Amino acid sequence: MNRIRRRSPPPHIVVCDTNILWHEDKAHAVNPVFDEFWQKHGEAFPMKLIVPDVVRGELLFQQTTSACKSLTKANAFFAELSGVTQKKYSHRVTEEKVTKHVAEKFQRWLDSKQAEVKLSPLAEIDWEKLIQRAVWRKPPFTFDPQAPKIEKGFRDALILETVAAICRESTGQESIAFICADNLLRKASEERLSSVKHLTVYESLLEFESFIQLTQQNLTDEFVKGILFRARAKFFKSGDRESLFYKADLREVLVNNYKRQLEAPSEPFTYSVLGSTLPVPQTWQRMGTEPCTIGRPEFVKLVHPNEYHWAAKVVFSRLFERPGSWPSAGQTEYKKVVLTVNVLWKATVRNDGRFFNCKVTGDNMVSLSTESPTDEDLELFGVQKKAQQSL
Repeated sequence: MNRIRRRSPPPHIVVCDTNILWHEDKAHAVNPVFDEFWQKHGEAFPMKLIVPDVVRGELLFQQTTSACKSLTKANAFFAELSGVTQKKYSHRVTEEKVTKHVAEKFQRWLDSKQAEVKLSPLAEIDWEKLIQRAVWRKPPFTFDPQAPKIEKGFRDALILETVAAICRESTGQESIAFICADNLLRKASEERLSSVKHLTVYESLLEFESFIQLTQQNLTDEFVKGILFRARAKFFKSGDRESLFYKADLREVLVNNYKRQLEAPSEPFTYSVLGSTLPVPQTWQRMGTEPCTIGRPEFVKLVHPNEYHWAAKVVFSRLFERPGSWPSAGQTEYKKVVLTVNVLWKATVRNDGRFFNCKVTGDNMVSLSTESPTDEDLELFGVQKKAQQSL
């Protein structure tokens, strides 16, 4: 893999899964992070955005549902106001108008990016094969022995079929970047479309941005994709004790470095007696397994011609339980602690793409949260939720 220089990057077709564009605040058409990314790189790096129709539909559903909930609340306030004044008040906003206006907002966003919506290739799909994959829970359909009640995959399957159609219709003169944070869909895409040489599947915008930043060093596509692929294996490869995560004993090191953050929740356990809140000493008990998710390395900087600096996120999750407080003393209370750490490392990369002298250079905390786990979370931790006892 020769490190040949080039003058300009190739044009790219960018396809995003729903999780890349989704944002909790529905006032935004998409995640502002994506808009910032596009504004930062859209002019210097030639990109054409294609949004699968299923992704568009999912985003419209989420935003319309949110808007209609607000409308329902507004109607309730109008009804309350009418009750107080004994006058009938009304407005002209309907669910139909809300649905129309949400769609118009998203179309304006598409137009601002000169983006194209790609319809699902219904006539080209092998429906018999797709049905069999769904029945047997083959990717992108879900089958998790630890969470057998969780089923999903049909929308993901249609997104994958759309990406496959984009690959078939492309001339091969442009590269295709499919950005997908869903592990199952990403792996299914890599397996299904492994023969498409001009397609690369990225885990996140940051990973795709790493590719863009490396191409700005005027390196060839082949070299950039090669070192991004090797960086993953050099930092972490399951069972490979030569990968940096194992060699540096990073799991143990990070757990020790962030021992305080990974401790049990510290909020007081209380109950009310005659209007007073009294603390009751109760201890959170750690439960189940401790999932550790290791993200793909992201390129940070090139210090000199051969010293490449990287960052990789490591996410720790812990589950805790304790007896519930009055008046729900018969019910177990659960909390999930999630810690995200950024690990910084560097490596010497030779002109043939081989890595040498991999070394951790530091770490920092990205985020820490304590939240109530869902039933699906409990199943993933391997914990059977305790039924509430009758008092």
